[in-house]
Amino acid sequence: GDPLHASGLWEGGWGRPEAAESIFDERRHPLYPEHAPRHPHAPWPVPSVRNVCSFVTTLSTTARMGSEASVCGLAYIERYLAATASHLEPHSWRRLILVAWLVANKMWDDDGIENLELAEVLGLDVDDLNRLEQAFIVALNYGLSVRPSEYARYYFALRSICHDQDTQLRPLDDALAARLQRRGEIGRA
Repeated sequence: GDPLHASGLWEGGWGRPEAAESIFDERRHPLYPEHAPRHPHAPWPVPSVRNVCSFVTTLSTTARMGSEASVCGLAYIERYLAATASHLEPHSWRRLILVAWLVANKMWDDDGIENLELAEVLGLDVDDLNRLEQAFIVALNYGLSVRPSEYARYYFALRSICHDQDTQLRPLDDALAARLQRRGEIGRA
């Protein structure tokens, strides 16, 4: 026989590598079993603003993330969408928010939650979370710094959303502004 076939290299056949965007797709990678599609081609419902805010609030509270993670996470999602020329979709928004907030929290808080702990707290697969984080950071071309002017823009946008949803956001005070300025200087160094 053919030595290539005998080597086991053909075991399982050849397949195309998974597209980077598909790791964010809950139709293929549901966060939880109840998010798995009942029918492969069934349409996913568009989430309401309240559903998205509820998910973010639960994630932020459970993982003890400060409001800064929400501001930076929002910036990261917009960067991701621009870098990949994609759109938020009903089947991808939860995974994108999860990883954007995770990365934002790590960038903002030196003592932030790690992947293993987050996976345990939320009942997620840590290997999936690691792959998700890697794909997200690569898609952003490792561009994770947020300039003070960017932070302010996303802060006020998020504050407007939070106000509409009766949710609180930490005020933009002098201490936060000073911390942003220091981080901005580090990002330019």
